[in-house]
Amino acid sequence: MKLYLTLFYVLVFSFSIQAQTSGEIEYGIKMIFNPVDSLDRTQKQQPSQESAIAFSKKIKEAEKLLPQLKYYLKFNEKESLFYLKDFMVNDSDRSLLEFPLILSNSKETYYNSYQNDTVLIYRQAELGGQYFLVNKKNPKWKLSSETKEIAGCVCRKATTKDRRNDLIKLTITAWYCPDLPYNYGVKNFSGLPGLVLGLEEHGFYYYAKKINIKKDHQTIKTPKGKRIEEKKYNKKVEDYYSQFYEDYN
Repeated sequence: MKLYLTLFYVLVFSFSIQAQTSGEIEYGIKMIFNPVDSLDRTQKQQPSQESAIAFSKKIKEAEKLLPQLKYYLKFNEKESLFYLKDFMVNDSDRSLLEFPLILSNSKETYYNSYQNDTVLIYRQAELGGQYFLVNKKNPKWKLSSETKEIAGCVCRKATTKDRRNDLIKLTITAWYCPDLPYNYGVKNFSGLPGLVLGLEEHGFYYYAKKINIKKDHQTIKTPKGKRIEEKKYNKKVEDYYSQFYEDYN
């Protein structure tokens, strides 16, 4: 009887610790190839050759500034928030950083919430002075046995397909750590059997620099914004990109 009681208290204690788990991960970002070069050149909405060259040069100039960017993932047992920390640079550099930030969609705040065993992604983006919350489900992942070490942790590879708009069709590579059994990750790329510590997306690579797992609860605030269907939001993003390219024609 004492053995059963002991096991019962151990299980209850373990569950209590797990239920109160929270964490904060700091990520850096670097460019692994120029994303402008990967645009679908068959689409009518593509930028002109001249604007594409100018845009590509701006991205290359901005590359040296990427180490100044820091991203954070904060999570508890039910939800997470991924965001870019505000950075201090001069106006010229801030303007230059707009190019990689827009292409990487990393100006946005990503809020993940588990409801009814489904991950709901609310993406907050500023387009024309408005903020939107976009309901998007997790991608379908293809798992691999390939491994990679990030921040001292052994991670496994997973890939998925994503079509952001007519210009940008992506293959996403995530590196998740099974030893950190939390289903969160970079931006809306979560739902894997381990915390995503590395993500390769559209020429950019996000990588964990500092990992802080705590055995207590931290509150995650839901971003505020107008709810919108994903198709309508994607159309707004597409129009935004088109206008952005037209400025360089």
